[in-house]
Amino acid sequence: MAEFEAAYDAKVTPILKAHGLTEFAERGRATPDSIFSRLFEVKTPSEVEEKGKALVREAAWKGILQSLGAAFVMAGRDTLRYEFSPYAATAGPGKVVTAGPGKTVPAGPGTGHWRTYDPTDGLTNGAVFSIIQDREGNLWFGTQGGVSRYDGQTWTTFSTKDGLAADRVGPVFQDRDGDFWFGTSDGLSRYDGKVFTTFTVKDGLVSNWVGQVFQDREGHLWFSTNTGLSKYDGKTFTTFTTKDGLADNRVGQVFQDREGHLWFSTFGSGVSRYDGNAFTTFTTKDGLAGSTVRPIFQDRDGNLWFGTIGGGVSRYDGHTWITFTTKDGLTHNDVQSIFQDRDGNLWFGTIGGGVSRYDRKIFTTFTLKDGLASNWVKQIFQDWEGSLWFSARGGGVSRYDGRAFITFTAQHKSNLKFLD
Repeated sequence: MAEFEAAYDAKVTPILKAHGLTEFAERGRATPDSIFSRLFEVKTPSEVEEKGKALVREAAWKGILQSLGAAFVMAGRDTLRYEFSPYAATAGPGKVVTAGPGKTVPAGPGTGHWRTYDPTDGLTNGAVFSIIQDREGNLWFGTQGGVSRYDGQTWTTFSTKDGLAADRVGPVFQDRDGDFWFGTSDGLSRYDGKVFTTFTVKDGLVSNWVGQVFQDREGHLWFSTNTGLSKYDGKTFTTFTTKDGLADNRVGQVFQDREGHLWFSTFGSGVSRYDGNAFTTFTTKDGLAGSTVRPIFQDRDGNLWFGTIGGGVSRYDGHTWITFTTKDGLTHNDVQSIFQDRDGNLWFGTIGGGVSRYDRKIFTTFTLKDGLASNWVKQIFQDWEGSLWFSARGGGVSRYDGRAFITFTAQHKSNLKFLD
């Protein structure tokens, strides 16, 4: 191997450099015996295929492979076998622990249009970051104090004591196989109903802080973090950063549109679109309302909506951008969440202004004064029965049936105003 490396440096390296391929400082993971591996840094994933085709067309490259094959390959073969492809780190086994039973308590009856739960009989924590409904109809809430499941009668909470990676749970996601994924501040946990399996940077994840979990049409799972993107195919993690064409390593939401393109919102650099080969970035210069983008949503007409911090919300039809701000009736220009209900109304959750409903003509705003748990609305969700749920920062969660708000919170009852 040492002799081969010397021949490689003398004959192969000059040709690679001529094609703009400079060896990367890291060597990657250990390879099997008789395998020689080197990493090269490229600007975009599509460049890998372009460089590979350029090498194949070069006569000198073929000649070098033949000469190296004659010197180092076993008899019966006259050329050296090689592969030039994107590098993907094999995922580690993760940390597997048997899931604990969780903490299960009956849900209290509530009072009037408000239902309040303290830490002894309901929602585990008032800071709610995400809401989903699973295939059985249970609602899951990612919170500052673990993840809570609500079946309509009882609450069950899972924490680090039960095998969860960390108690601060951001995204909650159920994949096609029925497994649950919890993005935490200290790794990624998968729950199959019996055991928790936790993945961290040691297993190939780009960062232990996971902001969102998303599954694309091909079944790949994407994890947004504060240092880039990780794609998981069930066996290996592949990482995308600004070196690959991503607009910013601080990624918020991952979204796939009807055409199959993946969109990534970033904190400070606009939004990136990925077609499987290259990244295209849109910023305020292209018509986007702001540089820091939070939610991405596609409505029934195919329009894409981007909520920004400070700039309002932008609608993109594939050709033109239209922006809505407080001047147009939006309650606040810091938009945290976007959702379209069954009636076709669009809802925009904001940071500090409550939530605005848009019926394509006018904006209608709901705030604390109307019964909303908090004016900071992080996520909006509609359950099977048609009720809308709003997760709040520090205020718990509010359920809206079209007539009244019902609020679930971890605060004490004495701190709440009751609505008759």
